[in-house]
Amino acid sequence: MSLIVCSNEPEEDIVGSDSSIYKPYSFRNALSSTIKIPKNAQVALHSAKINLDGSIVVGDESKIFYFYFGQGIKGDYTNAALRLDTQEDGVNLPIRVSMFRDRTGTFRVNAMELADEATQALNRHVYHPQLVNNVQVTYEQDAATGAFTGYKFLLGAGLTSNRGAPNYELDNLVPPTESALESYFWSRRYGNTPTGWTYTNGTDTGAGEGDFRVPNAQPVCQAAIYNVPPIANKSGIYRVSIDDMYVEGGTAAQACRGVMGLTRSSVVSPTAAQTYINPPYYVRNNGSKWLPWFRPYCDFWMYVSNTRGRGYDVGDLVVGHCVVDTGDLVNGQPNAEANNLLPKWEPVEYWNHSGSFQNGRPGAFNVINDRLPDATHVHALEMRVDGEVIEYYVLSKGAAGDGSNGTYYPLLPYVSNESASHQLKPISQDCWNLYPLTAIDNRHSTVKDRSLKIEEYTAAASNYDRNPGTTYGQGWLNPADADYGLYQYNGEAAGGWLYPDKVGGYYSWEAECVSQRRVADILEVMGRKPIDKGNADGGGSATAQAYIYDDLSGVAPNKRYDYLIPVFILSESDRYVPTDGASQYKRLFGFDVNPVVDFFQDVNTVDYQVSSSSVPRLISSKSIFVRLDNFTQESMNAFNKNTSKIIAHLPRFDGTNVSGPLYLEPKNMIYLDLNNSEEIPVSSFDISLCYSDETYADSLVGTTIVVLHVKEKAVQIQA
Repeated sequence: MSLIVCSNEPEEDIVGSDSSIYKPYSFRNALSSTIKIPKNAQVALHSAKINLDGSIVVGDESKIFYFYFGQGIKGDYTNAALRLDTQEDGVNLPIRVSMFRDRTGTFRVNAMELADEATQALNRHVYHPQLVNNVQVTYEQDAATGAFTGYKFLLGAGLTSNRGAPNYELDNLVPPTESALESYFWSRRYGNTPTGWTYTNGTDTGAGEGDFRVPNAQPVCQAAIYNVPPIANKSGIYRVSIDDMYVEGGTAAQACRGVMGLTRSSVVSPTAAQTYINPPYYVRNNGSKWLPWFRPYCDFWMYVSNTRGRGYDVGDLVVGHCVVDTGDLVNGQPNAEANNLLPKWEPVEYWNHSGSFQNGRPGAFNVINDRLPDATHVHALEMRVDGEVIEYYVLSKGAAGDGSNGTYYPLLPYVSNESASHQLKPISQDCWNLYPLTAIDNRHSTVKDRSLKIEEYTAAASNYDRNPGTTYGQGWLNPADADYGLYQYNGEAAGGWLYPDKVGGYYSWEAECVSQRRVADILEVMGRKPIDKGNADGGGSATAQAYIYDDLSGVAPNKRYDYLIPVFILSESDRYVPTDGASQYKRLFGFDVNPVVDFFQDVNTVDYQVSSSSVPRLISSKSIFVRLDNFTQESMNAFNKNTSKIIAHLPRFDGTNVSGPLYLEPKNMIYLDLNNSEEIPVSSFDISLCYSDETYADSLVGTTIVVLHVKEKAVQIQA
């Protein structure tokens, strides 16, 4: 029996990088004379001393963590105020963040490179329009010593899109007709009928109105979805004038249908063959309340009716949303059972809403015949978005007759504990990215030339106006600096939802789920209690509250967004699911003690931030194995699907250090047969250290010492 000491360097205290051919992870010790290994011998690793350089070796098992944005879930480290008891009480899911998605195999990064990659990965995956391109992960050092202290995670800028300068309100900067809107009208969804409408935008300084017009009689409803940034989730406003949709005090024959709404898009990669952009899980004739004349999908909508039916009269203001309603199962409809968990067109009875100006009155407000409390007619319809809350208002014409001195009246405001059947659904994760829609159906009106005028549209601008030198109205279609404008594709304004991969594009979580065939995730969110109006716990009954924001009734509008928090889930969690595969980043980011990081701070009402709670332990996440390359032993590397020369597995720690010099000694030596029936002459020992994929363990530096133990195989005596 014999111990054999092998090393790549003559001196043991060398720990730095080395350009020698005798690499710490691959070297040969040649002998001055040949020795002989006895027949029927075995070899095992006795011990090893290695030096890890402190860099992070990344493999497939260390690429995943999760991000969550919404009301937090109660837990040991969470303030219980305004937090949910369970994730199922809310309307969001953890989002899988993939690090180093463009790199395969095993590779090394340092602490600064990890910060850069985390920044890029989070900006790819946060999806929320207020956060995209506004996440920054920084490498932090002690001011006195320069020592690495951890990471700071900052989510900012986009949270201020409607506060102070620069002003990100894009108002009427909707692309004009000549800038590619032929791709967005309703027939693009259902065929190739030419457009029957025009659009003229306002000026680039925010003055004027965007004019969506149907000048001639059309056989079908005409609709457009605008390729703009999604509406701001903080103080977002979408207001459309309906003055041209009806004649106040006029006749039914003079009324026209006009729709304004906010809709999602499932576009992943537009092609010439793509003829629709409705979500693939939307069945237009689902449920009992669908509209035969309106084909686009709309999460939130308001329209003026010009026909009688379903409890409405000509001129009635009809409002609502698309929700799952498991209580609205229409027997006899095709696929009624299968479609019951899919979204349905659902009006909301605002006249039964306790906070509506119409509350207590017998039915819908009629824009032709009814007057608002200031004794004037309706001028415009408005939607307001603040976090997960959306509200509907009407603006009166006022004494001036054009809305300039009109009064806003709440139609569907947020009121806690309101019956869910009278309340709008929350803005859930599947509809974070909402885009403006206008539609006109003039078939039943004696006057065919009708228009809807976009008076205000407050867009999220996290992908725009990144240059502090740009001025109001110049951060999008007409940038002062070409590097900060909307991408031009074939001469058309791109980005937005239509070209999400271009500059200024917004790629939604919902679109990712569609592209990856994970529609079940979308339907899980849409079927949650706060959204399913047929769920006894979340809606339907007269006493059921609309959803989980019980305590927000007294919170000032435009502040409700502040109750949403970002959360990192760095280890598999019972509170936030699914979080499969999250494990490595609690250590690499410096959150070993609290891997569910939900204590972000809102700094001066502007940014969320959190810093590592301990100095990250930047050690290899990869196991290291010792190979004896020029001997006749064999092992099986099942992961690599072949035989191997590996003789031992080295643990990553020695109980004292996690990087630098490590002394490692197996508790039990495992001997491998050399399968030699005769003596083996040996003139060298070829040693290498590798990862599980058999690539070199190049995180090793300096001196490597490997001690082998060779012995004759014990003779087995037959009984």
